[in-house]
Amino acid sequence: MRCFLIFVHLNRKKKPQIMTLHFSDFKIKIVTMFIKQSLLIIFLFTSIVAFPQINTSNDFKDKYEEFDFYASPDKTNKLSRFFRNRIDTRMLKVIKFKEKDLRKQRVFLRFSLNSDNEPVYVKVSSPYSELNTSIEEAFKRYDIKKLNIPEINPLNGYLLQIISMEGNTAIVNCNTTIIYDRFPVFEGCESVTNYGAMRKCINKQLEKHIVATISATELENAKVFGAVKLFPRFSVNDNGTLNIIKSVGPTKNLTKELDRIIALFPGAKTPAMRNGNPTTIFIKGNVVLQVGSTAKDYEDKVIQSKNKSLKTDNDLALYFKKHITEKELKNIAFFKKQQDIKISFGINKKGKLVDVKTTLRNIKMNAKLVRLFKKYPLEKLEITASDIKALYRYTIITKSVTKNVIQCNDKPNVSVFPVFNKKCDKSTSDKALRKCFTENISALLKKKFNTKLANKTNLTGKIRMIALIKVDKLGAITVSHVRAPNPFLSNWIEETLNAMSVVYKPGVFNEEIESTKIGVPIVFNRRSNANNFETAKTFRTKKLRY
Repeated sequence: MRCFLIFVHLNRKKKPQIMTLHFSDFKIKIVTMFIKQSLLIIFLFTSIVAFPQINTSNDFKDKYEEFDFYASPDKTNKLSRFFRNRIDTRMLKVIKFKEKDLRKQRVFLRFSLNSDNEPVYVKVSSPYSELNTSIEEAFKRYDIKKLNIPEINPLNGYLLQIISMEGNTAIVNCNTTIIYDRFPVFEGCESVTNYGAMRKCINKQLEKHIVATISATELENAKVFGAVKLFPRFSVNDNGTLNIIKSVGPTKNLTKELDRIIALFPGAKTPAMRNGNPTTIFIKGNVVLQVGSTAKDYEDKVIQSKNKSLKTDNDLALYFKKHITEKELKNIAFFKKQQDIKISFGINKKGKLVDVKTTLRNIKMNAKLVRLFKKYPLEKLEITASDIKALYRYTIITKSVTKNVIQCNDKPNVSVFPVFNKKCDKSTSDKALRKCFTENISALLKKKFNTKLANKTNLTGKIRMIALIKVDKLGAITVSHVRAPNPFLSNWIEETLNAMSVVYKPGVFNEEIESTKIGVPIVFNRRSNANNFETAKTFRTKKLRY
């Protein structure tokens, strides 16, 4: 039996529809939209009707050997020559892949066909936007008829390999035979007419099934409220039967409940197909439930259980409750995905609060919170020792489903940004410490900048990039990821930052030395008469705790 794996990432941007189910005093609102979805598709070939040259008695070592067997990539074929003449092949010499296995280091182009047999939803899989754009633009100029697609159908999705590895070098190595895939057909999706709509229909049927089957008792026992993410995962084999159910929920019991629900999901009427042959598909979904209860105290219990370090009745919380009206609290707007409002500050040499600010975007309310906090007695903040370079944070307001809640921690979370060198160690505030770190990174990049890099990209104007670096507990710096449109720029940034010496002092969180991830936004301003680098203000990403 032969097997091929491929990831297909799905996104839906339509406004969600909301359905509500009532169970006694417990209700569930189901947001019928997948926020982010991906399918891991496993294709098992059991027929040789469409390809009589295939020997089905052969067993492939892995999915890549299988792909090569069916697609027959050839660096000398017409498609390879076409792309080789139209993309900047200099980038292939320095391109880097996340996968360590050379056989997995490939770049694919995926597309569908509309009703006029024109390519739509074209997507290239490399990590470099400049390379992806050049491949997409070249593909637009290619005569689709020359691909000799055996089955032109809007229900199919098509796959081409563009780049693969030959030894340690990336080369243009395209399919000789195009791969075409089709989703399984479930009840309710029989009338769907195109690949993208079929994908959405499968998601819709899955959502409806979860809504109709999930146990409200299990949700209530799990103490969940508001948005609850469920990740149904299962395979549909080559005869349409469901098996290999491995769902993921927010708790162990909800994971079991989700597995139970998926086991009851009706099988496909028609299995998934690859190049006309039945195959197996593994589905990874993302379903968001909006859970609510008519019990008055249920939401409060959930709020208290989420973060036990936050309290609604400590002195700081009671102080803000006294001065913030219910209307003001209700009208506080949060950023997307923002769950709380924090206030941060420093303490200067005289023991006074400095750089007090909140994460609230409303200017008027932000000013009021800052003003109130400055009036709060400093001795009540329970700060046992102060560091002028430290940043102190309190949570003030948290976001729940039906209301905003004033909740505060008893003691502040205290963090000290990594100190780049001895000069930075003389900084008199957190703001100055971060600025010093940024200036040193910027100076290093400008010093090491190679003007030849400007000639290795076709982009002009401001080219925005970001490097994520990690400062470990010993102060050593390593680059964990660079996002740049061009591999020459990406590699240069990574090599330059990795060559940095150990910082003077690592980061500290609540008096413990910690590993810290720092985002370094970088702007390469490429002009006709000048090229320079700008390093934007560094920001601290989520802390790594060991």
